[in-house]
Amino acid sequence: MSSFSKTYFPKLNLFAYNDIFQHIKQIWDPLKKLDKVILKLLAEDLNGDPLEKTPGLILDSSSSIKGIAVERWIKLENPIISKTLGIWIDSGTTLEPTAIIKGPAIIGKDNEIRQGAYIRGGILMGDNCVIGHCTEIKNSILMNHVEAGHFNYIGDSILGSFVNMGAGSRLANVQFRRLEEKMNDFINVIE
Repeated sequence: MSSFSKTYFPKLNLFAYNDIFQHIKQIWDPLKKLDKVILKLLAEDLNGDPLEKTPGLILDSSSSIKGIAVERWIKLENPIISKTLGIWIDSGTTLEPTAIIKGPAIIGKDNEIRQGAYIRGGILMGDNCVIGHCTEIKNSILMNHVEAGHFNYIGDSILGSFVNMGAGSRLANVQFRRLEEKMNDFINVIE
């Protein structure tokens, strides 16, 4: 691990997928290879009951959308997997109705994916996390015990263990701009 990985993420050794932080130069480097790492993990290591046979899930494997929609409350007794959809969810995780999960996504043990959550893919999630009502996540790493209770947006981000997002928080990969800047396609330099 790099020294700054340990500085920014003191519980990194408890995160099952901490190898993604090996040999990095910048703290955000793991996000650049996240989809490839998730697909490699799905191909090599992860086993589970076929996601396709799990009652209460609607599957879509069309070319433009690869994911699931949750129809009813589900508490997973065993891990479930779909290599076609690029999704693996570990045991103990609760899925609430209307949650949507697109692959590639790896979701650890004992998580809560609550009503209306939208997991857009490129997700590597540890254990004991809460993804709440109307929370959207894409291309992000969530270590253990992360809580994004409700009305959050988490994009292109790494959240360390025990981070608790307040209601309505936004983590964006695009600079927030005024209307004039958008209309003139101008981005100010951040210093």
